Amino acid sequence: MTRRRMLPATALVAAALFAATVVVWTQTTAGPLGVADATARKLLVAAVLSNDGNVGDLVPTVARAYAKIPAAARGAATTAAFAWARSYVTSPAFAAAYAEQREGQRPAGVANVPSVDDELKKMMDEQAAAMVLARKMAESLPEKDRSSFLAKLKEQEAQSKSPERLKILRTALEAERSGNASGSATAFAEWETKYPANPNAFVREHLQRFLKVTANVDYSIPAFFVRGPSGEVLGFLSPGYTGIPWQHVHAIVAGKDALDAGRAAAAAWLKEIEGK
Repeated sequence: MTRRRMLPATALVAAALFAATVVVWTQTTAGPLGVADATARKLLVAAVLSNDGNVGDLVPTVARAYAKIPAAARGAATTAAFAWARSYVTSPAFAAAYAEQREGQRPAGVANVPSVDDELKKMMDEQAAAMVLARKMAESLPEKDRSSFLAKLKEQEAQSKSPERLKILRTALEAERSGNASGSATAFAEWETKYPANPNAFVREHLQRFLKVTANVDYSIPAFFVRGPSGEVLGFLSPGYTGIPWQHVHAIVAGKDALDAGRAAAAAWLKEIEGK
């Protein structure tokens, strides 16, 4: 049976680095991708720093540029594209964008959470205010109902201020604080792993992922490319094949020369980072 392998509309963040290295970026005076340099930077930052699999407009933009490059020029174009990406990603501008994104994803801390004593006092103050309001409301009740109502209020007030009740409230608040603190610690650990303080550590992780997921691409798979109205590759038909990793789909569409150039550039960049 013929299976259609389509380029994914969204992909993991590794796709951003993959796109920057494997899909062709034309180098012009206007910037990479044949668009303004600022626009290209915006696309790359949005795709890489999202870190949630949403590559936004990057894929369709590079696909349109890629469709215009002859197969024989793809290796050289990929090398040039990777050089542009490395130049930008190692610039102060990217470092600033990364720092802003990292800070924006920082989990909410517990430093400003009221203490158990403060929270307990607030609860008691609110309860006292409710009692005052209830007594004012009692003034409008008939005489025969007012006395029993006030007696019940007095009983409730005594119960709410009893040591037993206060102990129960304190225990509950302490348990809630403990759970929140544990959750915050986990969130902080995940955040620091996802967005390390050093941008190089962030880039290194995705370069390593790129090299891992693009290893052993099978270019012998029969591929009948499907193109859109503008000539961009939408995917390909491949008789009998299912479950091809989307990274391999990109590699097959780009071609072996492009992927080899991208992997060589990625390895060189990775070696440079690890040498620092």
